[in-house]
Amino acid sequence: MLTNFYKNNIKSMKKHFVIYLGVLISLLVSCTKEEAPRPVAEKFLNAMQKRDYAEASKYGTKETLKLLKQLERIEKLNESDLTEKSGKINIVSEDIQGTVATVYFTEEGNELQQKITLKKVSPNEDAEGEKEWKVALKKEEMQLNKQPRTKFLNDSLPGKISA
Repeated sequence: MLTNFYKNNIKSMKKHFVIYLGVLISLLVSCTKEEAPRPVAEKFLNAMQKRDYAEASKYGTKETLKLLKQLERIEKLNESDLTEKSGKINIVSEDIQGTVATVYFTEEGNELQQKITLKKVSPNEDAEGEKEWKVALKKEEMQLNKQPRTKFLNDSLPGKISA
């Protein structure tokens, strides 16, 4: 009778151990950093759509931050012309080549497929640890209006008349 008691307790302990282990693993997985470039690109694009440059800069490289500051200054000069709303961003695909990734996306109401480049970089220049995906924005990738891009950034600001 005593041996049955021990056998039942051991079985119960094994069940509890498996449950606790499963909970622990799921907690660890949910707390890890995003490994893929897609969520980073999506957050960046959504912030850009809202013209929240502070939020967008969290997901960009230092070079991207410089471009965002320029864009923010330009848009402040044209504050009254910024009434155009953009459609929902849809990520189409991603192409990862080592430490560089290209994320392709469309914008609701615009069938033109666009792309954004990301690089895997160290969070700090001094840090030699785990690298993370950051948007490496290029002027050529910036599209601010709904027409196919044929001119550079300064020629296609919202509210400007293109020739």
